[in-house]
Amino acid sequence: MTELVILALCASALGLWLLRLRRKSLAARDSAAQRDCVFMSDGRIIAPDHKRV
Repeated sequence: MTELVILALCASALGLWLLRLRRKSLAARDSAAQRDCVFMSDGRIIAPDHKRV
């Protein structure tokens, strides 16, 4: 019984950690999208060069 409780707590902690990680990733992606970044299919993000003279 104790093992099941520990397993459930570990699974819950892992699930919460993954949800937080996903939320951070989505927030970073939204932030990059607001800066007109280009998202490549291989996962790279290309930021525009804002050095205009």
